[in-house]
Amino acid sequence: MAVVLRSLIPSLDQLDRWAQGIKSASVTVLASGAAAIAGIGTFNAVTSNSVSVEPLKVPAPFEEQGFNSDIATARLLDEIATYGRQQSSAKERVSILSKNQHDDLQRLQMASAAGVDIQRFEGIVRDVLGIQKQTITGEITFKKEGDSIAYQVRMRRLPGNQVLIDLTAKGDPQAVLKKTALAMIEVFDPHIAASVYYRDKDEDNALRMIDVVLNNERKDDDKYSLNLRGYINITRGNYGAAKADFERIMSIDPKFAPAHSMASWFHLEKKEFDSALAEADLTIEYAPDKWWGYAAKARALRDMKRTDEAAVAFSKMLSLNPDSLPPYIQAGVFFLNIEKAAEAETAVRKGVTRYPENPRLRALLGDILAKQGDNDRARREYENTLRIDANNPYGLIGLFESNQASGRTELLRELSPQLERALASIKDSDKKLASRIQNALASLRQ
Repeated sequence: MAVVLRSLIPSLDQLDRWAQGIKSASVTVLASGAAAIAGIGTFNAVTSNSVSVEPLKVPAPFEEQGFNSDIATARLLDEIATYGRQQSSAKERVSILSKNQHDDLQRLQMASAAGVDIQRFEGIVRDVLGIQKQTITGEITFKKEGDSIAYQVRMRRLPGNQVLIDLTAKGDPQAVLKKTALAMIEVFDPHIAASVYYRDKDEDNALRMIDVVLNNERKDDDKYSLNLRGYINITRGNYGAAKADFERIMSIDPKFAPAHSMASWFHLEKKEFDSALAEADLTIEYAPDKWWGYAAKARALRDMKRTDEAAVAFSKMLSLNPDSLPPYIQAGVFFLNIEKAAEAETAVRKGVTRYPENPRLRALLGDILAKQGDNDRARREYENTLRIDANNPYGLIGLFESNQASGRTELLRELSPQLERALASIKDSDKKLASRIQNALASLRQ
């Protein structure tokens, strides 16, 4: 039973629907974790470059842990879908088909579910769009290495028997499938892989994938990858290289809004505030329904000390539901710093709804609650932070301060060794946080 994939990773939001078209006479649903795999009649995914994935062949250690062939395949697709939702690219997550084409395809699906013979229509659509049908097969084997198991994962594309992935991984089945998912994204959409690596603070692998994009035949992704490389160059202080990336994007698409957002940050880092604000306004002009421009404008106005205008821009940004983590943190910190705890809490809770397991958001929510004098709820948020990341410096100092404020002095010295290590790890990256930790440690020595 093959899982048919719709336009394999040119747009990551479609990964949630990868499993549409399981070859079955009835509707089949294999729900697993973050995504569901659904099959509708005999409709075989007529979108571009139709790709079907055969169930993975899995070894005995997988099955012993509950990962049979169907479950392992479903979990692999889940992991790819999760990467797609969490990646930070500015790349539009829309189908390569037009809205009208999608409406037609949805009608075809409904017809299929009703038992109408649509194979003739599928053939016509494939001929018109020049679609190629491909199949991906995969197998996982293993060998014991002392007390551990090494898994070998091989994925092939048919026809042609082209090897797509050949990797070795250790760990439990979920960890192996997670590594396989990222390897598949590297093959099918290196730009999205670059974005995933960037989100995970692995800039070297992000740059490796960007080089792949800039040297392959899919030129539509060049501006997105150049934009991402621009951010990396700014982070590293390579302003000349970042400027060159921006200018190259402008030669491709001068109205590419994400590039103007990147340029705004470029100027902000160089304290060229008027230019930063101008680029933010261009971002809004070219993408008025996106949050990027308002985030850039809010940051520029914040640093220009135009606080009231910055507050308006941050609020507008939040109303557009950012699909990235930093805007919620930036808005929360901004409102907290200007003594608007209610607005800060609204911003951060909105972020927590989207990213419930992010330790920085949880700790920031604790800071906001502490600011409002609610130490018990603040302490619970700091505990939530440390449940997610036991060494998170924001959670550690927050828990210390909330216990101190509540007179729970017996717990303070227990946190001292962790705070010492946290202080050494952050160094000069966050001076305000470092100052809080130094003050906490000093209070123990009095």
